[in-house]
Amino acid sequence: MYRLLEFAGLTLPRAAAVAELSTAPSRPRVVGGHGGVYDLDGQNQAQPELPYTLTYRCEILGNNLNTLRQTLDAWRSRRGKVGSLVRQALNDGAEHQATARLLQLRLERQAQQVYVQPVEFQFLILSRWRAMTPTISQYVIGGSQPWQVVIAGTAPVTDAVLTLSPAAPTAWWQVIVYNGDVIGAPACAWRYAPATPFSAPVTVDAGAWTVRCQQQDAYANLHLLGEHRYPTLLYLPVGTSWIVPTTNTASGTVQLTCYECYE
Repeated sequence: MYRLLEFAGLTLPRAAAVAELSTAPSRPRVVGGHGGVYDLDGQNQAQPELPYTLTYRCEILGNNLNTLRQTLDAWRSRRGKVGSLVRQALNDGAEHQATARLLQLRLERQAQQVYVQPVEFQFLILSRWRAMTPTISQYVIGGSQPWQVVIAGTAPVTDAVLTLSPAAPTAWWQVIVYNGDVIGAPACAWRYAPATPFSAPVTVDAGAWTVRCQQQDAYANLHLLGEHRYPTLLYLPVGTSWIVPTTNTASGTVQLTCYECYE
């Protein structure tokens, strides 16, 4: 259970608040075939269908008509703007954020209403709900143990950022991701291999599908391997995953930056 707290830095009114807190709808990936249909996601969790709308109804109160109008005007000025919509869990106070656009303020006024104004906020949710701060971990290539990553939250992480800092000029960098408590079939597998060895850090942003080296686009140097089976560069479900980064020099440091995701 949650309550909405603020949008774009402005605290949402709470009087008589009624918040729609439904999850995003699932994005079906179903194709027809002989004898029925085929679900491309199989046993995997389907991705959310973004964007989707969320409605928040409440009453704005004022000590007089001037303060009431000032509060209303502050919200009117945010119509059409994009910002962080923040919600709070009722049981432990944990806060999550999602990128949203305020589509419209719907207002109806009755004659008997003096210092109160009912308002309906219509938000367009543009991203998944996620933690307010990122989780950052590092791994030194060449270690004796594979890199174990434990994802909290209630939804898979598909927009993590992975950065390699080479310890020496490197010809290629390969990453294989395994999901589950034991290492089984790979979930994601790719190799970064430019025409010449590189010594500058390389950043792979799975959410944006970008690869950058020295602030330059280097996506053409990334190649998916045959074992790759997810429509994202990094798929980290809730629970345990294993990341196996290797380079031809067997050296370097890899940093993972991700936000816990929530339904």
